[in-house]
Amino acid sequence: METNILVTILQQAVQAPSGDNSQPWHFVWSEKDQVLSLYNLPNNDNPIFNYQQRGSHIAHGALLENIRLLAGTAGYRAEIELRADSARDNLVAKTRFIETSKVENTFLAPYIDQRNTNRKPYQTRPLTAIEREALLKVNTEGITLTLEQTEGSKEQLARAVSTAERVMLQYKPLHDYFFDMIRWTGAQEQKKGNGLYVKTMELLPPQLLIFKLYSFWPIARILNRLNLPAFIAKENAKIYKQASAFILFTNAEHTPESYIKLGSVLQRVWLTATSLGLSMQPVAGVVYLYQRLVNEPNTSLNSNQSQLVIGAYENIANVFKTPVDSLRMLVRIGQGEPPSARARKQIPAIEII
Repeated sequence: METNILVTILQQAVQAPSGDNSQPWHFVWSEKDQVLSLYNLPNNDNPIFNYQQRGSHIAHGALLENIRLLAGTAGYRAEIELRADSARDNLVAKTRFIETSKVENTFLAPYIDQRNTNRKPYQTRPLTAIEREALLKVNTEGITLTLEQTEGSKEQLARAVSTAERVMLQYKPLHDYFFDMIRWTGAQEQKKGNGLYVKTMELLPPQLLIFKLYSFWPIARILNRLNLPAFIAKENAKIYKQASAFILFTNAEHTPESYIKLGSVLQRVWLTATSLGLSMQPVAGVVYLYQRLVNEPNTSLNSNQSQLVIGAYENIANVFKTPVDSLRMLVRIGQGEPPSARARKQIPAIEII
């Protein structure tokens, strides 16, 4: 493969989703061996939500799915070898590109540039039979997809997932990291090249004012004493509820490879949703806070915050009637107006050896 073709593929492939738009990847291209090595940047993503690099591995899975699709449109078969289970140097995968006339199905490739996170309210109509069938027939590689779209289920799930923001506003390490990743202006976003552009948060002017005040921890502490996080979570739950459905991704494994595969499946579902004119938003903060809590019980969350997270997580499992340890990803989906802005992606730096 010529290097310019690879560069073109990667410039599009990095449109993959990642936690807080952290883009935790680094590329090394061996011209001699014609092998692309993908490395994880472990310090890029939120260290609290990103327990054992699981969030970053999901992002890498979505990226690899994009690479596979885009290589196919260029006339290559991407042979991907996952290496994260045994890597000591943050190596995630090695990819070889085989020129071929028999390309895998790449009909989702045109939607890579269109896919985005949409935090606006969606229409609450149920998914149509055609939409449900298209989403649920995606190749899931052993990961189970379960869909809930009754009003009662959506209300319970909306309340549960809003718990993550409530805890984030109260817990200083989470608060500080989150606001450090906010980009308040387009110029700041362009300069940094990553993080959450505030316009993608879809905040109304009064909400934006409170959000800015909350970025200062001394003010946040005062607002917390007034129990404002509970009110904000309640208001956020109203937005989350405005969706056609929630989709839960479950799996029995906790290996790095299983989370990379989860990322690939998530991207297939997201691109399929995009092809159907549907919007999507991951709402899995509670899932990853829970994983840290149960595996590191000495975390500095106080007892009230811990109980909020555990209760919300168990409520999600109960709604979907699934084993408690199987939750891996949760998204809301529906038809919404286009988002006000999109997260900026950095032009990938490729180390050539």
